[in-house]
Amino acid sequence: MLQPLWLAPYLAEIFEELSIHYYITGAIASSLQGEMRETQDLDVVVNLQSKQTKSLLKKMNGTYYISDIGVSEAIAHRTGWFNVTHIETTEKANVFVMRDEVFDRSKMQRRRMQLLEEQNKSIYICSPEDIILQKLLYLQTVKNQPEKHRRDIQGVLKRQGESLDFGYLLRWADTLDLFPLLTAAFTEAKL
Repeated sequence: MLQPLWLAPYLAEIFEELSIHYYITGAIASSLQGEMRETQDLDVVVNLQSKQTKSLLKKMNGTYYISDIGVSEAIAHRTGWFNVTHIETTEKANVFVMRDEVFDRSKMQRRRMQLLEEQNKSIYICSPEDIILQKLLYLQTVKNQPEKHRRDIQGVLKRQGESLDFGYLLRWADTLDLFPLLTAAFTEAKL
């Protein structure tokens, strides 16, 4: 199992109890749907509202370290993130507050339930199409493009293959100005 993955169902349980929509993204989501790779932490996107902050802090108190100031600032800016650290193991999750943008709402609506067989628990993860698009966005904006992100994209494309929603991918690639990157990724994956 990917090291930080064990934390996901416990955080998911808290988010679900508090009616906070979430999904796992990043290396964990791309590994579950593509090629496995090591990662240091868990990335989670949440649709967290300021009125839910107090309940979240209370629910995590004692088991997790979470900064109330960090949470408040992340919500206020709607582009921020904060850390949640499991006190006993120091395992960490990066929690990103969902922006109120059309693409971000689409990703939340398209999240998928994934069974973690080792734990016999289910969590929401980012759809394979949205993982591909998100990683292409990252590659578009970063000068030194880490090879791991390109490999993540290829892993998801090759494993998911024809089951991908190509219409969705092409539509968003056009909207997000990712078309050249997506077609290059398709060519490399022989799709």
